Amino acid sequence: MKERIMVYSIKKLVTVAAVFMAVSLSRAENTDVMDLVRSNYTPHSNIELQFEHTIYWSVRERQEKKKGALLLAPGEKFRFTLGKDAVVSDGVTYWQYSDMNDQLIIYNLAEIDLSYHPSNLFANYLIERSFASAGAQEGMVVMESTAPDDRYSSIQIKVEESTGIIKQLTIVDKNENINTYTFTKTVLGKSFAPTDFIFTAPENIDILDMREGYAPH
Repeated sequence: MKERIMVYSIKKLVTVAAVFMAVSLSRAENTDVMDLVRSNYTPHSNIELQFEHTIYWSVRERQEKKKGALLLAPGEKFRFTLGKDAVVSDGVTYWQYSDMNDQLIIYNLAEIDLSYHPSNLFANYLIERSFASAGAQEGMVVMESTAPDDRYSSIQIKVEESTGIIKQLTIVDKNENINTYTFTKTVLGKSFAPTDFIFTAPENIDILDMREGYAPH
């Protein structure tokens, strides 16, 4: 159950990046603000995000909150943490760590379904989605997409009008589960070290290396 929830959360966080990288233009958009958003969040940018994630499970009528972070860099490099769990890629190797299970699984990135990865989903998923202006509040412009698809009922972003920085993202899926990401820190053009995209395993955990040629130890 923990692993299913973790994978679900990973996919949602990747969708966060997808919203940043591939918001499409609609006739009702505030074009000045959306131009800023597009210039800030491109597939070629280095971005550091810290956030508070709240998910409301509609069937269970239960709300969960966690803090997390997302580092993004060109070349399919990313580090996503949610609570103590982590998913990391250096563009070649993919690490998936579960704190509850004390387990690290290692894959070749090429073997992972790239539709769930920021570097590809940016261009592949939300390109055709249109965002319309849905109001303004205290220097924030609210943009919303309500065109239904096979995964989401609606996506809403709150953007700081003067900078084009996304401050909050709310996603409602087809099961009416509501994911809200409130961004407490955004750094555009962040300088990363190579080690930021390498996962160092904690001691005394179970490591499953699924890469070809791996010899169990």
